[in-house]
Amino acid sequence: MIVASIELEPSLGERNAMLEILQFVERGLLNNPACLSCGVYEKIDQQRTILYEEKWESEQSFRSHIRSTSYLALLNAMDLAQSKPKIMT
Repeated sequence: MIVASIELEPSLGERNAMLEILQFVERGLLNNPACLSCGVYEKIDQQRTILYEEKWESEQSFRSHIRSTSYLALLNAMDLAQSKPKIMT
């Protein structure tokens, strides 16, 4: 299993747009059997950090996902961050 998570601090005025994009990607993965789970979470901290997490059944399925058009949307969400996103796999 592969777990990929991204911590994002949205720029001012971009929080809702970021959440909409992440939720769009999440909904798109609901029908992907290789995706074991996907979630968008909000931290209660000063930066109101957003955590996006995906769990994949294999490295191959994860690599296929990062080459997909839905991953481009995820990259667009990262562009709305005020600082460099923290990416963990």
